[in-house]
Amino acid sequence: MLKRILLLCIFVSSITAKAQFTIDDDTLYAYGYVAPTSLGYADIFEHTVLRHQGGAIETIKWIRTDNTLPDPAWESAICDIINCRAPEVDTGSFQIGGTDTGELSFHFYPKNIRGTGTMTIRFFRESNPLDYSEVVINCQAWKAASIGSISNEALTVYPNPVIDVIHINHPEIISGMIELIDISGRIVYSASVIEGQPIDISNLESGIYTIRLTGENGVAIKQFIKN
Repeated sequence: MLKRILLLCIFVSSITAKAQFTIDDDTLYAYGYVAPTSLGYADIFEHTVLRHQGGAIETIKWIRTDNTLPDPAWESAICDIINCRAPEVDTGSFQIGGTDTGELSFHFYPKNIRGTGTMTIRFFRESNPLDYSEVVINCQAWKAASIGSISNEALTVYPNPVIDVIHINHPEIISGMIELIDISGRIVYSASVIEGQPIDISNLESGIYTIRLTGENGVAIKQFIKN
């Protein structure tokens, strides 16, 4: 009987040692435009959601383990589920309990300097620092002078209507970001532009969707119908 109790205690301990939270997305891509002058302000950001899975209140800590920026004028900052921290703050903590959720957002401030930056943030329970989850945020900032200078008509979408696989192309956008937006304004798909690569949309509900294709030269928008 004592052996069974001991095995049960070990089993329960192994369960409680496992992570009591999950993070929806561990790799994020933030795209946007820089300020027109060095005195301007630009905030390029992305977000994800942390979900607590345990019953008790936990203290979650985070540490920024990487902050690679292309220019000294750039800054970056983290907003955890409680506070938005100053750019120079590299660690913080917050409490979460029950089955609560909270939004995490990650911000890049590029001033008027174009380029790419990366942050890596490690999240872990205060009671178990060795069991952690990391979020990597990649940022690309473009010059804003040419926004809207490209043609929506040049954006080709086929077939349209579409059932399962759609092809999207624009001769002026070779690299950037593609987003599919439903009729309520919710982004249901986002990815880096890969020229000629088909997109599987078989899991989307039938309806009208908007394609937003963002590149260094501007933004092109077009609608399509999913049958």
